[in-house]
Amino acid sequence: DLYPSAYNFYLVDTIEKLEKILSLNFKAIAFDTETTGLNLDTSFMVGYSFCYDGKNAFYVPVNHAPYIDESGVEHNESLGYKAVELFYNALEKVNYIFTFNQRFDIRVIEKYGFIEENIGMQERYERRTCHFDMSKYFDKLIDVQAIIFDSDTNIPYPNLKGSEEYYLGWRGASFKDTLGSAENFYHLRPNECYIYAA
Repeated sequence: DLYPSAYNFYLVDTIEKLEKILSLNFKAIAFDTETTGLNLDTSFMVGYSFCYDGKNAFYVPVNHAPYIDESGVEHNESLGYKAVELFYNALEKVNYIFTFNQRFDIRVIEKYGFIEENIGMQERYERRTCHFDMSKYFDKLIDVQAIIFDSDTNIPYPNLKGSEEYYLGWRGASFKDTLGSAENFYHLRPNECYIYAA
């Protein structure tokens, strides 16, 4: 009944806004990533969302496609590397980090932080040349997907939107509706997808 009226969704469109939000004192954080696909060797991070209080959720565009407006001016609404670095460093101060399918999301963040590009995931993990090494946070990570699976093993692979609807009675925006005719999240403008992501 409370969704979405009791919750707030925000697009973080400047590094300054992100710094201000991440400077707040909070003990836990939940996050999710948006990518161009599910294969980590061929896809990349487009953005991430996070929530620290259970009511206010934020979407941070990291790498969306630039676009040209009606007057021919090119715009880039992505916040890039600095946005990932700020978030990664903010994880240091929290006690708990909630994810949904952490195997994927932590690897997405780590992949973004690798110094060397154009090498396969296996080689990356062997070299450990990563700026955003999530293994330092393993004692804080809680995978909600694993908890849902453990609570009901009749759901072989729980997904986030399905679990949201099943356990909370909410039906948020669907991925298909959000994506529309775009090939993937990279081709959406941040203001078109932040509510879904957050």
